Amino acid sequence: MIETICPERVACCSARRNTFGAGIELSSLFEIEEQGLGKAVPERRLEFRIGRACARRALVRLGSDPVAIPIGASREPLWPEGVVGSISHCEGLVMAAVAKRSNYQSIGIDAEVNQALPPEVFSTVFSEDELNRLDALPSVGVCWDRLVFSAKESVFKTWYPLEKAWLDFTDCDVTIQPSMQMFTAHVRATLHRNGPCTERNYVGRFVFDATHLVTAIFCPSVEGKA
Repeated sequence: MIETICPERVACCSARRNTFGAGIELSSLFEIEEQGLGKAVPERRLEFRIGRACARRALVRLGSDPVAIPIGASREPLWPEGVVGSISHCEGLVMAAVAKRSNYQSIGIDAEVNQALPPEVFSTVFSEDELNRLDALPSVGVCWDRLVFSAKESVFKTWYPLEKAWLDFTDCDVTIQPSMQMFTAHVRATLHRNGPCTERNYVGRFVFDATHLVTAIFCPSVEGKA
């Protein structure tokens, strides 16, 4: 699914549960990757291996070597010099996207099951304005609440490598443009205590089918003007 919304100069790879092991070579992890996993349970280890396998295949498609992708201090993937990227996995779908830093300064992708969110989390994920906008969206086979949640995940994955600061869901306001399969996101957050408020705007894309939905943000570099 990610393949249909990746722009030029972005390389990607994905695998669904029914094709895991068919076309995605699950080679051994690098030692530094194993160290980052610690005592992860078998399901988490398999998910991680498939994610790294997708990421390495994407790196090869970009023209880079299939190197180790360690885990950072905040559990983020650490990409090789000159590369930006993002990895996502949910039940039944794993994907990765990478680009050269000269073309994109950051990438954020997220995969989710196409199912409604539990109502009890609404107050921590959505603002009142977002809830009102959700009610006005057409019924077209996508769970819009889950898609907005996914869009915010993509925002965070785009934001964090640039700002090195966490966001709350309510720091980000998302508006869906269903006819264009796009969304806009406005972030307003204080990065440091008593510091100035930082604001950013992002434009993202989305795609969905009966079982999954995918959101993505590709933030161009000033140099590349991608």
